[in-house]
Amino acid sequence: MATSGTIATTVFKTRKVVDQAYRRCRLPAQSITGEMLENALTELQLMLPAWLNKQLPLWCQTKYIIGLTEGVYSVVLPVGVIDVLDVNMRTTTRLTEGTATSSTGNADLAFDADLATTCDLTGVIGQNITLELNEAASVQTTGVLPATSGTYSLDFQYLNEDGVTWVSYHLDTAVVLVANEWFWFDAQGIPLTALGYRMVLNTASALSVRELVFANRGNEINMARINRDDWFYLPDKYVRGRPVQFWLDRQRVQAIMNIWPSPEAQFIYSQITMIGARQIMDVGTLNQEIEVPQLWWDALVCGLAERLAIITPEVKPEMIKITKEMAADSLALAFAENRDRSPINIVVDISPYTS
Repeated sequence: MATSGTIATTVFKTRKVVDQAYRRCRLPAQSITGEMLENALTELQLMLPAWLNKQLPLWCQTKYIIGLTEGVYSVVLPVGVIDVLDVNMRTTTRLTEGTATSSTGNADLAFDADLATTCDLTGVIGQNITLELNEAASVQTTGVLPATSGTYSLDFQYLNEDGVTWVSYHLDTAVVLVANEWFWFDAQGIPLTALGYRMVLNTASALSVRELVFANRGNEINMARINRDDWFYLPDKYVRGRPVQFWLDRQRVQAIMNIWPSPEAQFIYSQITMIGARQIMDVGTLNQEIEVPQLWWDALVCGLAERLAIITPEVKPEMIKITKEMAADSLALAFAENRDRSPINIVVDISPYTS
């Protein structure tokens, strides 16, 4: 018998998850009212964050690149980041040897290492800031420090070795830029023979750029995590240098990474790279997908069924025990496979006893 020939293409939208959960409670789909749908969405939104209190799902471990500001030690992390797993301090080599041009504004002001000056793009679609290099190079990290805030469509491109063809290496049609806050991203696969780089503005709104950075030769050094007491008793929290350690202040809305020393001027083009533990995406509407991989679909449906059995008067009382057992078993199986199978290295530090 023929198989489907496809893998992982089946889509479970939220409405299907809710319908299936009610069926686990032995309620037919036609009996589900609007109020019951709202209750199901609410229970989903309560259940998904609760999973993170048990164990962090692998897909919620996300890489972030955080920009630095001279003399500022409190770094506000993105919304949804609840913890950090690994943190590095990265320095790079900025590419500046070349000819800067722009469709509007003064391109040199985007590469002059002066944060007080700006290259102003008018906002007509297709405006760009370009750096054609004296020597071919491959960019690994790109950064933009805007002077204006807004949502923009930005296309970052490199110039092929033929000197004519521009190739996109990062396209973001809805990037949110905040004035005086860095926007950084990494790129892979750019050839060593690229002759230039540019940022193309495809949004009909003005954008002022303080600095545009094309960089490579990244060097990352691990930052040490310290506790609240060690941070609090630091004698001078405002001393400037290369950040080497941090205390994570887990606030209600956004976590704050307090780094030490605070960045001095030479490190404002450096970045903090980290693997952050984030929340599962919000449930959204009934016509959207829930951010859960297929391996977790059964745990998702069973977990929701257990909650709905408790709060839905139409569900028979005996279903509470049945759905509870199903939910416990399916979630245990899901978390048992929540691993990356990589080897664990344990290093014992006995230097305090031998020095």
